[in-house]
Amino acid sequence: MCIRHIKEFFAKSLQGFTAKIFRAAYTIARHPSLATCIYWRHMSIVYLALGSNLGDRLQYIHKAIACLKDCGLKVLKLSTIIETDPVGGPAQDKYLNAVLKASTSLSPEELHVVTQDIEYRLGRVKTVINGPRVVDIDILLYDDIKLVTLKLLIPHPRMLERFFVMRPLEEIDPALCVSLKP
Repeated sequence: MCIRHIKEFFAKSLQGFTAKIFRAAYTIARHPSLATCIYWRHMSIVYLALGSNLGDRLQYIHKAIACLKDCGLKVLKLSTIIETDPVGGPAQDKYLNAVLKASTSLSPEELHVVTQDIEYRLGRVKTVINGPRVVDIDILLYDDIKLVTLKLLIPHPRMLERFFVMRPLEEIDPALCVSLKP
């Protein structure tokens, strides 16, 4: 096994504090001059929207949550899972939707890669914009940052317009929802 494969294996296998120790040790091993510069990232608060309208929708939501936990996210609150009509796109079945609040040491970009990977591993295939999907994970908020890149917009640009996001979000953090309203 090469270093890259070992790193990938441990990054997927280890969680929490152990993963942080491994990342620090790996970084120091690769760049000894950084040994005095290593710091522990602070934990950020993120809000994620989850949705599914294909197959066993409830199972896909729970699998996505389990995968997020396996990737080091600590789920602090989870909304009730609600059934909603699809918004936009082709005719399709109803969705199950939820919002969760979590803490993470991942950067917004790392979290985006993780959510996309989970969607892929659970079987999501993007064929049509706003089309049916086994699972969808969107980053709604990440601390209080505003981020605009080619692949990532935070806060999520359409979250305030979407009942299937705002209702579960209001359930887990009503004060936050009040502060988001224009």
